[in-house]
Amino acid sequence: MKKVNWLLVLAVVVGFVCGGMAVAGIEDLGHEMYPPPDGVDMTVKENAKQYVETAPPLALLMIPIAWLAGTFIASFISTLICPSQWRTILFVISAVFLVLSVAMLITFPSTWYMWAIPLLLLFPFGFMGTGVARMIRK
Repeated sequence: MKKVNWLLVLAVVVGFVCGGMAVAGIEDLGHEMYPPPDGVDMTVKENAKQYVETAPPLALLMIPIAWLAGTFIASFISTLICPSQWRTILFVISAVFLVLSVAMLITFPSTWYMWAIPLLLLFPFGFMGTGVARMIRK
């Protein structure tokens, strides 16, 4: 029976919490900069679709920017905590953020660049987060 690396588990959990907080903060900033129209229920798919069609590009870019920042921060923090397992951290965090991003894109109306950014850049941002943390730890 293989021993559980509890430091790795702790690192990933703490990383996800920090990354999730970063995503929430950046998305909230985007909503403050570009609020949806007053009185419009964004949980109604037609309203959300209409908003996506008329919203400024930066308003929509804030969402994938938040995911990239969250991936970077989560992998960075996790690698600071458990630097010996940076490859595992990179894969787990980047893969989970990618799955969550795709799930959100499937359920929410989106543009082509909202798809392209996470698909192309989440793993590189996770790699950058682990790389910066490894440089700091040296």
